[in-house]
Amino acid sequence: MHVPGNLWFPGVILTLVFLTFFLPFLPTITIESKEGKVLYVSPWKQGSTFELSYLHSVNKSPITDLFTVKDGKILLIASRFHSFGAGVAALPEESGGHLRVGRGFLEYGGIEREIPELGVFVPREANITFRFGKDAVPLNQLAPPGTLVKVRFTHQSFAARFFLR
Repeated sequence: MHVPGNLWFPGVILTLVFLTFFLPFLPTITIESKEGKVLYVSPWKQGSTFELSYLHSVNKSPITDLFTVKDGKILLIASRFHSFGAGVAALPEESGGHLRVGRGFLEYGGIEREIPELGVFVPREANITFRFGKDAVPLNQLAPPGTLVKVRFTHQSFAARFFLR
């Protein structure tokens, strides 16, 4: 059987379209169960930040941890405390951070501590909320208390982002 020489071009175009459609290349922030089930997903832009806010277990004041992604890795960049005293974390022994007093909070910033895997147990009472962009999602709406969820930086394909929601 003879294949005409001009059929290679449509084959190349079809292959490029297929790869563009199904290869994961779009940056994404994802929350998934420990089994890998996706519970939350959102497009990620360079320089974005996300937060995990919760109530301190002893004095019940809010604490917010701020994160970003750099070189594909999640970094803790600051912790914000709305009260201080017994039971609230002390400044870490490592150098490099700074303490800032804001309107109604103290913030320990400039941390840039790499978090290899950001695992969070969904608590019964601490009301951990994930904030990213306009989204504010209590983790107990994604998974039952006692469940381990993972916040990850991933990549999605065009097909997954726009057609498989």
